[in-house]
Amino acid sequence: MYKITGVTHHSAHKTFAVSFDDGITVILDSDRMYHSMLSVGLDSYYLKKRKWPKGKSLDKRVCMGKEWVEKNKKRYKIKD
Repeated sequence: MYKITGVTHHSAHKTFAVSFDDGITVILDSDRMYHSMLSVGLDSYYLKKRKWPKGKSLDKRVCMGKEWVEKNKKRYKIKD
């Protein structure tokens, strides 16, 4: 299973980049909905499997990202 290694808030774009230990980064928009995805590193999920995460795997990553951001709202100075 994969885990979150970090989240970066981009205030200019109003997005969150959720990075996972397998090299996949999921981008969430200001409403914390899935926006896009990228692969980083020579040993990333995409290069190993030759496919992007989708279905339950992608849903799980988006859910984990949302939970992380909600749990750490003060860190990103997000107001409800």
